[in-house]
Amino acid sequence: MLRLLHRWLGLTIGLVLVVTSLSGSWLIYNREWRSPEFVVEVETQTIPLEQLYKIALTEIGNSGGIVIRYPQSQELPYQFWAMNDGHERVFINQYTGDILAKYKPDYWPYGWAFELHTELLAGHQGETALGFFGLLALIIVLTGVILWLPKRGQRISKHLKIRLNKSNYVRNFDLHRHIGILAAPVLIITLMTGITLVFNKEFGLLVNSLTNSQVAKAPKPLISNNLSRVNLDSILETANTIMPGGRVGIIIVPTDNKQIVVRKQMQDDPHPNGLNFIHIDATSGKLLQVIPVSQADTARKLFNWIYPLHTGQIFNDWYDWILFALGFVPALMLFTGSMTFYLRNKFSTRLKHQQKS
Repeated sequence: MLRLLHRWLGLTIGLVLVVTSLSGSWLIYNREWRSPEFVVEVETQTIPLEQLYKIALTEIGNSGGIVIRYPQSQELPYQFWAMNDGHERVFINQYTGDILAKYKPDYWPYGWAFELHTELLAGHQGETALGFFGLLALIIVLTGVILWLPKRGQRISKHLKIRLNKSNYVRNFDLHRHIGILAAPVLIITLMTGITLVFNKEFGLLVNSLTNSQVAKAPKPLISNNLSRVNLDSILETANTIMPGGRVGIIIVPTDNKQIVVRKQMQDDPHPNGLNFIHIDATSGKLLQVIPVSQADTARKLFNWIYPLHTGQIFNDWYDWILFALGFVPALMLFTGSMTFYLRNKFSTRLKHQQKS
C-alpha cells in the first residue's frame, strides 16, 4: 500500500515539484552568486528618506500605501513597493535619487521566477494549491524513507550499495533510493517550512493555541486633528532610538496616516527582514507599540527561523549550496522513478507474452 501511494503520488505531482524546486534553486543562484541587477556607488551619506519616498510616489502613487525595503548591503538600492492591486516596485539609488527601474511583480526574470516558485503564476489560488502540493510531497518523502528502511533481519549495508553492473532497472532503482534517502532530511525541512509559509495564518493560530501564547493586540491610534504626516526621517530616528543597533529591514507606510510600522533585524536575528516591530503614530511621531521578537508570540518566534531556513538566508554559504543542489533532486527522482516504473512494466509485459507463447 505504501509503495503504491509513494509511486502514484510521485508520478502524479512530480512535474509540479520539479518546476517549484528548480525555480527555488534559480532564486538562490540569483541572490547569492549572480551579479546583482543594480549596484550603486556607495557615498558617505544617503538622501533623506522622505525625499526618496516622494520620488517613488511620482512613479507608483500612494493609493494603497508603500512598503520601503532596505537592502542588506550598502551597494544595493532601496526598493519601494506599492501596496495597491498593481504591486509595482521602484528601485531608487539612495545616494543620488536616480530611479533605476520600475517593475511589475512578475518582471523577467526574477519576479517571474519568484511568482512561479511561490504561487505557480496563479496568484493566491496558486499559492494555496502549492501548499497542498507541498503536503503531498511531504507524504512522498516520508513514505520513501519508510520504504527504504531495512526489513527485520536485513542488514543496512545491503541498502547502501549501488549496483551499477546490473540492469537499467536495478541501476535506476538504486539511484532513486540512494538520492532520496540522502536528500530526505533537508527535503523534509524545506517542505515543512514552505508549507508553514503558505499556511502561515493557520500555522500561527495552531501553534499559539497549543502553546497558550497570546498575539499582541494592535495599538489604538491616537486621536488627532492633524492631517499631515510626520517626516519619515523623524519616524526612522524614533525607531532607532527606541531599538538601537541592528538594521532596518522594512518600513510600512500606509495611506490615510495610519500607524507606520518599522521592522528591524537585530544582531542575533536570522530573519533577513527583521521581525522586531515598532509601531509609530504617523501624525505625531509618538511611539504606539514596540514588540521585540524575543517578547513576541510563539508563532512569530518560530517564523524568525522558518523563513531563513527555507530561503537559505541562515548559517553560512554551505547551506546555500545544499539548498541549491536540493532543487535538482525532484527532477532526478522523477526521472529515476519514471524509468523504474517504465522498465518494470516493460519487463512484466514481455514476461506475459513469453508465458502466452
